Amino acid sequence: MIRRHKLLGFSDSGIASVLLVYLFITKANTIPATAWMIFHIIEDRSLCYQLRHELHVETNRGSQLSLKQLQQAPLLNSVYREVLQLHMAGTVGRKAPDHILDFRNGVKIQPNIPIMSASWLGGLDESFWNTGSTINGIKKHLVEHFWAERFLKYPNDPTSGPIKPLSGEPEELQSDTGKESSHSDASAKLVLSGLQTHWFPFGGGPGKYPGEMLASAKG
Repeated sequence: MIRRHKLLGFSDSGIASVLLVYLFITKANTIPATAWMIFHIIEDRSLCYQLRHELHVETNRGSQLSLKQLQQAPLLNSVYREVLQLHMAGTVGRKAPDHILDFRNGVKIQPNIPIMSASWLGGLDESFWNTGSTINGIKKHLVEHFWAERFLKYPNDPTSGPIKPLSGEPEELQSDTGKESSHSDASAKLVLSGLQTHWFPFGGGPGKYPGEMLASAKG
């Protein structure tokens, strides 16, 4: 990391300042995100049971969970990503040094003009995010409400997955069909592709935050 900042032209004092900021960030983001995860898991007894089943907590009493187990748990990782989307409000700064940026709404950004984008705003875009099934005219999982399975795609369930279906709103239901059982979570697939424009808690592009993997493992 120090070598990277030297290549970017940082002085020794500048590198020291950046590393101090990184130290602050590891505490400022990791602790609140972890606290929100614990809160949502404890609040929902069904979710707590599903996660215990997914991680084989009952059969592995006294043994420590490995990092590989945690990284391969679809539901746990969906909860982790939903917490970052719903509760973490970071910003990403960019500028185009060589050309004008043309946006679809007609806005033009001149070269070398800094622009900021807030990841939290993208997480509240109902035109992009899936809100699950609609029951009696009410969307089951609004974007501003926590949904543990938002980032999971279940086989033969068109209302699942993080991205709103291209066909528009799913068929309206007259009653709730219930929640996915812990056994069906084994067949769920964690969806990460296609989210770059609306889910970037660690930044993105050529200057992507280098501590993403560290933050994920630490959390």
